[in-house]
Amino acid sequence: MTFLLPLLLGLAHGVSDASAGLLVGLLWRSNLPNSAALILLYNGIAFGFQPVAGLALDRWNQPRRGAALGLVCTALGLIVSLQWLAVGVALVGIGSAFLHAGGGAVAIQAQPGRASQIGLFAAFGVIGLSLGTLASAVFSLKTVTLFAAGLLVIATLVWLWNPRLYAASHAAAHDPLSHAAWTMAFILLAAVALRSLAWTGVQTSQHAVTALQLAFAAGTGKLLGGFLADRLGWRVWAAASLAGALTLLAFGGSAGMAVLVGVALLQSLTPLSMAAMARHMPNSPALASSLANGLGVMMGGVAFFFLPRGWFGLGVLIPAMTVSAILYVSGLTGRLAAEKA
Repeated sequence: MTFLLPLLLGLAHGVSDASAGLLVGLLWRSNLPNSAALILLYNGIAFGFQPVAGLALDRWNQPRRGAALGLVCTALGLIVSLQWLAVGVALVGIGSAFLHAGGGAVAIQAQPGRASQIGLFAAFGVIGLSLGTLASAVFSLKTVTLFAAGLLVIATLVWLWNPRLYAASHAAAHDPLSHAAWTMAFILLAAVALRSLAWTGVQTSQHAVTALQLAFAAGTGKLLGGFLADRLGWRVWAAASLAGALTLLAFGGSAGMAVLVGVALLQSLTPLSMAAMARHMPNSPALASSLANGLGVMMGGVAFFFLPRGWFGLGVLIPAMTVSAILYVSGLTGRLAAEKA
C-alpha cells in the first residue's frame, strides 16, 4: 500500500507538468513580445518558490493536501490564462511549487529512508511536460477545459485519500538542523545543481533524439533509479550511474541510444537525491523535496544560461559531472545517510 499514494501523486505530477507544458509551449510558439519574460516568470516561481512552499507545508504538516491545493491552483491558472495570461502563468507556477513540495514530501514519508517510492512520484513529470508542450499546438478552450478537469479530479482523489494508508508524518517537530546536517544538505544541493547543469546542456545541445524520446528516457531513469539505488546501495549507485552517464554522453558520439541511456542514468539520481536530502532533515520532508527537486534544479539551469554562447561542451560536461559524483558520494557518507549507503 505504500506505493499507491506515491503512484497517484506521480500521475498528478505528470498532469501538473503537462499543464505547465501546455501553457509554456503556447508562449514559446507565440509571437507575444513578453513571452520570454513570462516563461522566465513561470520557471522562477515553479522552482524558486518551492522552498517557501516546502517550509509552509512542513509547518502546517499538510503535504498531501498542499499537493492537492497545488493541483487546484494549476487548474485555476489554466482557466485564468485564457483572459489574463500573466496571472495564469503565475498561478500555474505557484501550483507547481506546492505540488512538487507536497507530493515529494508524501513520497518521502511513504517509506522513510527509501528512494523507490520517490521514483514513482518523480518519473512522470518530465514526460508530462513534454506531452503538454506538444499539446500546446492545439491550445484552445476545449484543451484547457480537459486539462483543468483532469487536475481537479486528481486533486479530489489526493485530498480525500485516507492518510492511514501511508507512513505517518514525522514533520510535527521542528527541531533546528545541526551544522553538520546543513553542511551535508548543501553538499547534496551543489551535487544536484551540477547534475542539472549537465542535463540542461545535454537537452539543448544534442540532436540525436527527439525531445519526447529524451523525456521518456529521463522518466524511465527516475522510475528505475530509486529501486536500483535501494537495491545496490546509494553510494554505489550514485558513483556508477554518473560514471556511466558521463561515458555515454561525453564519448557516445551522436548515437541516439547512447544519449538515451546516458540521460536515463543521469536522471536516475533524482529519487536518491530527494531521499538523501530528507535523511539530513528528517523533520522537514517538504523542504528536503523542494531543495533537491526545485532549488537545485533551478541553480543548474540558471548556471547553464549564464555560460557564454557555445561554451557548453566536454570542457564543461566532464568537470560538472565529475565534481557532482564526488559531491554525491561525500553527501551520502554523513551519519544520517550512512544507513542506506
